[in-house]
Amino acid sequence: MCNTLKLTLVAFSTVTAFTSLQAQEIDIEADRADDRFFDFDQSIDEIPDVDRFLDSHEEGLIAVAAREKRKEFSFSVSLPFTYNSNVENVPTAALSAFHTNPSVSLAWKKSDGIVRPYLLSVADVDLYTRHSDNNASTFVSRVGVEVRPKNLGGVVPYVQYTPVIVFEGAYNNHVVTLHDFEVGVKKTFAFEKTRFSLDIDFVRREATAAAAERSQLSTSLLLVGTITDSISWSIGQRIQGRFYSGGSNDGRDDINLRSTASLAYKVDDNFSLSAGLKFDKNFSNFPTKEFSKIDIGPTVNVRFKF
Repeated sequence: MCNTLKLTLVAFSTVTAFTSLQAQEIDIEADRADDRFFDFDQSIDEIPDVDRFLDSHEEGLIAVAAREKRKEFSFSVSLPFTYNSNVENVPTAALSAFHTNPSVSLAWKKSDGIVRPYLLSVADVDLYTRHSDNNASTFVSRVGVEVRPKNLGGVVPYVQYTPVIVFEGAYNNHVVTLHDFEVGVKKTFAFEKTRFSLDIDFVRREATAAAAERSQLSTSLLLVGTITDSISWSIGQRIQGRFYSGGSNDGRDDINLRSTASLAYKVDDNFSLSAGLKFDKNFSNFPTKEFSKIDIGPTVNVRFKF
């Protein structure tokens, strides 16, 4: 009887420890998927493109003429090859490696009117030259709508829903599915050779794993400038509060800071090269969730509008 009880306790402890480890890995995988999608989103904004300067010049004659030629669909391929100083997002004894994160995307956005719906689908895979057990992939979709009334002085409210399916390796085992419900406002200030964007948003995340569920509040700043018609630079800063509400992360509160800088060269309307630096610092009331990391390297972008 005593031996049976001991075996039962050992088995229970093993299952509990394994479940806790799985939960920790799941929230890390979810955070890394977030980072990859954020990088993809921002890389689109950093490429020199007259279309991205139009929304703050709605009444200008140049904008009116250019808008007649605007295309609403785009297909993009992105191929970064970068160095990551902390592959596993850990506080100490970090593993580093080079990695590539190719992605393909298809997007549509209504280019005029007060109400502008949009759709986006992205598939990516993240492959490391070492520590390949950290390889991961995602499939992301997004549906949303932004509203551009003239009486708000260029302030743009938006709502969107983003489901994210995260896999181990190259679409091998399913890890977690995230459901992000988001509301936000953004404002762009455009000048002759620079553009400053401010974005404030609130997200409620539901997930197939409780440890990944959270609410988050973000403020993102992005300053983009053009040196020539082909060369641009950007500096960005995001401040994000993450408030977890489930599983082993219940009661966890994080403040995540992400700083970015890049230089981009537009070869032609469809092809561009860029070099970027990203620095992340995560503060948490769970000490094992604090970390910092640098990701640096070049990216090749191909984008077709139709």
